[in-house]
Amino acid sequence: MPKTAYTDFCHHMYDLVQRINEFSKEKVQPAIARLRDDKSRIDPNRDAAIFATYIRLSLWSNSLQRLNKTADIQAVGTGARCIFEHYIDIAWLCLLTDANTIEQFKAFPNIDRYHAAQKIILHKRKCANSTFDTRPHEEWVTQMESQSEPVANKVGRLWGTKGEGIPKWPRFHWTGIRDLSERSDKLGLEYLDEYYQIYTIFSSLVHAGPTAFVHHDFSKLELNIGYAYFKSFQYFLSSIVLAVDHLRIKETIPSYDEIVAQMKDWLKQDLHRLISANQK
Repeated sequence: MPKTAYTDFCHHMYDLVQRINEFSKEKVQPAIARLRDDKSRIDPNRDAAIFATYIRLSLWSNSLQRLNKTADIQAVGTGARCIFEHYIDIAWLCLLTDANTIEQFKAFPNIDRYHAAQKIILHKRKCANSTFDTRPHEEWVTQMESQSEPVANKVGRLWGTKGEGIPKWPRFHWTGIRDLSERSDKLGLEYLDEYYQIYTIFSSLVHAGPTAFVHHDFSKLELNIGYAYFKSFQYFLSSIVLAVDHLRIKETIPSYDEIVAQMKDWLKQDLHRLISANQK
């Protein structure tokens, strides 16, 4: 592949992804995991929700480490967008301490599966010739409806109601807010700015269509993959800071302040490196 103005930037940002993965695996992740055995924790359910989300984010970052060619641009862009979404979830769990938040987080998976099963059953009823076997989905719906609290009542209690007491069913996300821009906005301008800065670029790499490649030369593709590494590193680092601060475990992580300061400095240096490459 030809070398472009962004090649060195790409290589350096890929190296930083490796470094933050190592920091997370060796120092941060074990410190969070140890909280499971700490009986003095005030809100262990929130701790568990933060840890679960953090693990998903770190798995995406680990996947990016295995994607080190410009030909991987679509997968890297997808990973960067997903890392941003998990970063928003971590911020939500750390910064918004509404009493319903954790119960929403825990209840949503089964509510989401219930809603999906209902859609499949309805599809079968509408399409008589469909070969879809809906029995497993019907069994799941029956199981959910046999619980002591009716499903609709739980949804209304956790996500609210509209009109004449009609429950607001959460669609696509456990907060009940399906649009990522709305969730970002609720967290503040800093998060909304990030959404508008990255979402169109990375979504073009996720979705079908010509936007990601047509009218772009190789230099533009390399810029986008380097930018995806850059933003993934930024959001992972920000997620670490949010989680560690909220969980109050900084003192249990050796050299934490020094490592985070160094990584923030690398982020500034690479932003200048990107600006310089754009000017060539």
